[in-house]
Amino acid sequence: MENLAATVKNIYANHKDRTINTNDIQHFDRYFKNLFLFYDLEDLVKNIASDEEIITFQNIFNKIVLFAQSPPVVYRVPINTYCGLSSYIFGINRNIDDYYKTLDWYKDIY
Repeated sequence: MENLAATVKNIYANHKDRTINTNDIQHFDRYFKNLFLFYDLEDLVKNIASDEEIITFQNIFNKIVLFAQSPPVVYRVPINTYCGLSSYIFGINRNIDDYYKTLDWYKDIY
C-alpha cells in the first residue's frame, strides 16, 4: 500500500491545479446532501493523470488488488467501472475534509 500511496501522492502533486469534475468519475453511493462520498480510485486517477502515470498506477495497483467485482447497480447507481478500492475526493465538503485529514491514507497522499 505504501507504493500505491506514493504513486497517488505523486499524481496528485503533479495535477494539484487541475479541477476534478466529479460527474465524470464513478461513484458508489446515493446522493447525500449535494455530494457523493465514495469514488472509484482508478477512475479518479484516470481522470487526472497522464497516460504514463496511469500505467504506473495500474502496475502497482494490480499487485495489491487481485480481484474486483461489483453488481451492475448499487443504490440505483449504475456501476460502469470499478477497481476494488474507493476514495473520497478531498475538497468536496469541509466537514468531511476535516475528518479525512485524520486518516492515514490522507496523510500518505498529501
